[in-house]
Amino acid sequence: MSTDLHERTLSIETQPLDGDRLAVHAELRDVRHVDMPTYLGVSHRPGVVHHMTLGVEVDRALTIVGVDAAMHAIPFEPSVKTRGEGCRNVLPNYQRLIGTPLDAGYALRVMETVGGRLGCFHILSLAQCLPLAVRAASGRLCGAALRMPEASRDVVRDSCAEWRAESPHWRRVREITGSGFRPFRRQIRITARVDDRLRLRMTAGLRDGGPELSAASAELTCSLEIPAFTILEAEAKLSGSPFAGCAAPLASVARLQGLSVAKGFTTAALERIGGATGCAHLSALVIALTPVIPQASGALAGLLNLRPDQTLRNRARNPQVGSCHMWRADGPLASLEGSPNRRESV
Repeated sequence: MSTDLHERTLSIETQPLDGDRLAVHAELRDVRHVDMPTYLGVSHRPGVVHHMTLGVEVDRALTIVGVDAAMHAIPFEPSVKTRGEGCRNVLPNYQRLIGTPLDAGYALRVMETVGGRLGCFHILSLAQCLPLAVRAASGRLCGAALRMPEASRDVVRDSCAEWRAESPHWRRVREITGSGFRPFRRQIRITARVDDRLRLRMTAGLRDGGPELSAASAELTCSLEIPAFTILEAEAKLSGSPFAGCAAPLASVARLQGLSVAKGFTTAALERIGGATGCAHLSALVIALTPVIPQASGALAGLLNLRPDQTLRNRARNPQVGSCHMWRADGPLASLEGSPNRRESV
């Protein structure tokens, strides 16, 4: 028997624009299935708890030239108890992404620009999912890379096992003129459940498609032991893949077993299942799934109605500190010593 805790849906849609630019619309929606404890006078009932969008424009070189971030459903509006601060206060910060290329250094630059206390954890999750989706939309990833835009070889080479430099497909590559941009849609759905042995089961499913593309899908499922949040089992599926050899890297997900979901987990996981020996679809799923685990653990703590001094509750709470502007260490949510409600249930 299992109980639903949390569900996240992500969508990334692209549309070519005039002048060799690509419009990208990314949307995130979180639905919590359980009650959460009241904090600073704000109740957290089941339902939509986060709804965020991030729109960007990229140029032919995959550099961000325009940004539009929005928050439609947020957990904290400005109030006396939050010292007048709210989630939307950081929206202007996302203009700092302009000029950022979607290259190998993108993830670090995004963390430095709009990560942690400078931004929103959920919009950050959207931003982190952009590069692989945009590369797929521009013919610089997977099967479409057989006809890639000029000067894209360094981006494609070693991006997955089928595109390692010595692969037979590499000899078939032909460069074309133009940006390679096209309409594209990536949908990701992540669900979190808990079983009767209090193990988290996280499932992430991805589906790609577009007018010029055959549909492709992938799924990654992990079971985690708590409170250490160690991966006990992991399995993956892939369908609609461009090459016959695409299924081979799926066996690498077994290497996730034993990893603990803590700081540095995403990097460690991608070293095992990504790059020249892995699969870009599985990499996209790891990037999308990892930020949902703290959400699921918090929902589990709410389901069990655990007190703040209990281990699981603390484990569920601690990752939030420093994760966004509202949860910065000296902010209204984490700095309980300065809060008039420091004795409230966290």
